[in-house]
Amino acid sequence: MGALARRFVSVAAVATVALWSTATAQDVSAGGEPDYARELQAAFDAATSKVRASVVGIIVTRQAPVSNPAIEESEVGPVPAVGVEYIMGSGFVADDQGWVITSTPLVADSEHVEVLTESGVSLPVTAIHYDRMSDVAALRVDLSASPLPPVVFRSPREGAIRPGHWAIAVGPTIYRVPISSVGHVTAPYLRVLPAKQNPWASSRLLMFTSIPRMPMGEGAPVVDLDGRVLGMALPATQATSLEDAGNTMVAVIGSEVQAVFARIRSGGAVKRPWLGVHLQDVPPEAGSDLGAPDGGIYLVRVAPGGPADVAGARVGDVLVEMCPVDGERPVTLTGLADLGPILDQSHPGDRYHLTLIREGRPIEIDVVLGEFPESTGEQTLAEPQRGWGLTARAASPEELAAFGAEHGVVATKVAIGQGAFLLGIRGGDLLMQIGATPLLTLEDLEAVLDETEPDDVISIAFRRIDEQGLGSFLAVGSRQ
Repeated sequence: MGALARRFVSVAAVATVALWSTATAQDVSAGGEPDYARELQAAFDAATSKVRASVVGIIVTRQAPVSNPAIEESEVGPVPAVGVEYIMGSGFVADDQGWVITSTPLVADSEHVEVLTESGVSLPVTAIHYDRMSDVAALRVDLSASPLPPVVFRSPREGAIRPGHWAIAVGPTIYRVPISSVGHVTAPYLRVLPAKQNPWASSRLLMFTSIPRMPMGEGAPVVDLDGRVLGMALPATQATSLEDAGNTMVAVIGSEVQAVFARIRSGGAVKRPWLGVHLQDVPPEAGSDLGAPDGGIYLVRVAPGGPADVAGARVGDVLVEMCPVDGERPVTLTGLADLGPILDQSHPGDRYHLTLIREGRPIEIDVVLGEFPESTGEQTLAEPQRGWGLTARAASPEELAAFGAEHGVVATKVAIGQGAFLLGIRGGDLLMQIGATPLLTLEDLEAVLDETEPDDVISIAFRRIDEQGLGSFLAVGSRQ
């Protein structure tokens, strides 16, 4: 190494020490005590940085017709404009095979889903696999061109999660702005009924937190201070029926996320046991009157033809004991909290001996658990195509006047997921210019689009009339 090079190394070392000394000084308060607030902030930064590259944005498109006053009835009939609803959330890479985990309510029944990486690359989704009971969905994405590291789940060997432990919901990076929200665990495992109550749905275990609800937070990983995933974030008001849940995030517990994903990845359905009843805890004040002084579970409804109905259970019975038919020791049921763990460990086809109180007298029945109906599903989305997916027609003088334009062509159909759609163009828009070429006729549009290659970046100027009035837009991108 030459003298000049050694000098630069020496100067760099001195500068590094100086910067380290300055940073260290900033972590000490004026009184010489450690600045714990800054240390905690640094811990939050370190935790999010460990998982940030694995977190993606999820952009969901749903389509609905809307009226457009600029589009009038013509010789070919009325041309409906298309309104598009965008829903944005989060997801995280589960493995190196192209699987991304996110929220079922976010992506189920959608028409087009995209994954947006931290670097801004947009990747189309070809299939959605979902489980409505757990709200866990898995997306198939081609990550070969943009490999992303998978998250690491917290292991039980790392210790139990307790109330007061820090929890961070790590959202995606949008326009180079990272999103996250910090809180703490309030209840690691709380059994509640879902918000959108299916009469036959069982209770579920969720992790409750004080994490404030944040933009694009649904489907985000919730991590600890080591960047290990504790669960998947959901808005509390969406996931639970508790009225005092507040405007916070809850999390599907990490072990359930992993179990559901493992079944989806293996190609199997997530089969859940079904008793076929809607249940309620017996209030202590009513237990003696019902013949169950120690409590029990009240059968509010019994599904016709369901497992409990076939076994002989009736509305108004009180379930007080449950025992596997193979002869293991029975479990006394004083409330729903006792039944939940049993069903969590059960499978469709398992047989149980039940003790019920009916009109003050005990009766016994044997029940075979069924499979919960309509819990899981799969949705295949259209394969991405390399094309504009755009049809148009000439604009009438009245339409041009409504748009405040002297020239342009009207988009009549825009295929979801193709080039024009991804650039933001919708049916009913007036296309005015592509690059430096004004669109005076329909032939101008066809000529310009025919000359572009798939990866050519172009700009499109267009106008739209919607419920907010007239707007003018610029889109820049390629057709794929």
